[in-house]
Amino acid sequence: MIFLFFLSVPFVFWFLKDDLANRILVIDKSVPNDEYREHSSLTWTLNHLKTSPPGRSRPWKDYIDYIGYYPERVDENDKAETEDLTPEHLEDKDLLFIADSYGVYRLDLEGQDEDLTALDYSEKIYGGMTEKEVKAIKDFVDRGGDFIAEFNTFASPTYGKARRMLEKMLWLKWSGWAGRFFEDLSNKDEIPEWARRNYKKHYGKEWDFEGRGILMTHWDTRIFVLQEEIDIEPRGMRISVVRPHDPLMKDVLSDVPFYYWFDIVYARPGSEVLARFDMLVTDKGQEQLKKFNIYHQFPAIIRATKKPLAIYFAGDFSDNKVDEGPYNMEWALYYKRFMRLIDHYPDQRGFFWECYLPLMMNIFDTKNYGIAEE
Repeated sequence: MIFLFFLSVPFVFWFLKDDLANRILVIDKSVPNDEYREHSSLTWTLNHLKTSPPGRSRPWKDYIDYIGYYPERVDENDKAETEDLTPEHLEDKDLLFIADSYGVYRLDLEGQDEDLTALDYSEKIYGGMTEKEVKAIKDFVDRGGDFIAEFNTFASPTYGKARRMLEKMLWLKWSGWAGRFFEDLSNKDEIPEWARRNYKKHYGKEWDFEGRGILMTHWDTRIFVLQEEIDIEPRGMRISVVRPHDPLMKDVLSDVPFYYWFDIVYARPGSEVLARFDMLVTDKGQEQLKKFNIYHQFPAIIRATKKPLAIYFAGDFSDNKVDEGPYNMEWALYYKRFMRLIDHYPDQRGFFWECYLPLMMNIFDTKNYGIAEE
């Protein structure tokens, strides 16, 4: 009975916590199947923080509580339903969160393994942010709405005026560069076909890399690779806290490995960098970066310095296929961090518990929601 009592304490304390009143809208246009990977960890987090989905009571559900592409809702022609953002969606909301807007493509739907992304370009089925949608976001922000976005909000297939408006609202400039850490650069089930093709186009030879490394690619097809122990140190992609005393960085650990997609952006006047990516490059790796005018440190989390809250995650933060466990458990963050002493999380789990979740907890803390008072 004593054991059961202590086992139930975290759940009781979570139940006794007040619900948060934040009214939130989530956008995800990259949902090719029922994995809902691009926003599933966000859904878990919103449940853990005791927020409620639009129009109904908790819990948030991956397959319902977002707008974008709905793989499980199909018409008589077996075509999935889609839903663009409108001003009406934002009329009664406090916060807009864009989890992903890259979209869904033909090869995503043609028998691809559910755990794999299509490895080459194909016809777009749905995706990108339109000018009408961005105009609705601007009107929302102008009247005081808070705005969070992450990797691939304004990159392809979002173009032109829509991209420029998003960059302005998020107080940053996109460089055109993106990258990803790969566990095995020789794995044909992971490395995109377009990467192999573009590499041969630019260097006149076949892709022959092995081992861990980082693929760097530009929208204009430029490409290069940083190999572990040659160009970068082991696990050489990290997130470091720049402003440790900022309320939004409370309990966010520094020097946390990051193992997924990211983009290189520049902070504009009117914004501040809360955390940065660090590429732990060797001398040879530094030479590679110099060839492309890339610095080994660049923003990971950028926030506007004025209200309302405008914050950008320069990585695929919410795309995190981890087993978070029950959301209705208080102190889950600290329990998982304790378990890290046993299991060093050689994947995105460490990032989720050491960076993503505490950051989101701080954002939704009523004392810190928006810009912190000096």
